[in-house]
Amino acid sequence: MHLIVCLDDNNGIAFNHRRQTRDRELIRKMLDTVNGNPIWMSPYSYKMFLDAPEGAVIPNENYLEEAGEGDFCFAELENLEEIMPKVKSLIIFR
Repeated sequence: MHLIVCLDDNNGIAFNHRRQTRDRELIRKMLDTVNGNPIWMSPYSYKMFLDAPEGAVIPNENYLEEAGEGDFCFAELENLEEIMPKVKSLIIFR
């Protein structure tokens, strides 16, 4: 799995259970980074990607468990400690 996260200046993923960003440019950069591969994410995160091309994102409640070895996953609020052994690469947006 290739894990994508957005970090704040204190390396936090979320503040008080709220996302770090809603930036359209960031979403475009994420989609460019994965070179046409779909990005797995929670339905909560999917709300930011409603304007993404069809098939560009896969919303799934259990995306961290169901995504395959070479899939891209965007995580915002999830505890990532348990899935770290599955992570082959980490893509950080700041």
